[in-house]
Amino acid sequence: DLSRSEPLHHLTLTLLERNTEADLEAVLTLLDAALRSDDPEARVEAVWAATTACELSRRAPARLAPALISVAVDDGPDDVS
Repeated sequence: DLSRSEPLHHLTLTLLERNTEADLEAVLTLLDAALRSDDPEARVEAVWAATTACELSRRAPARLAPALISVAVDDGPDDVS
């Protein structure tokens, strides 16, 4: 069950499927915060969810790029899958 094993990704899909401005803003804010988390496992899940958001929303890449770059710089290519 994706909602239990990968809750951030599940929430990202659910909110983006609603296709409302409020839900898009909520998921982008949530992903930005998760990408900046001190918890490495949270960041790994956030990268996956952010990748999905970028594939589904034209606004997501510009909004999430700074946080994704920060993850890449801080964690390096071997730490984030």
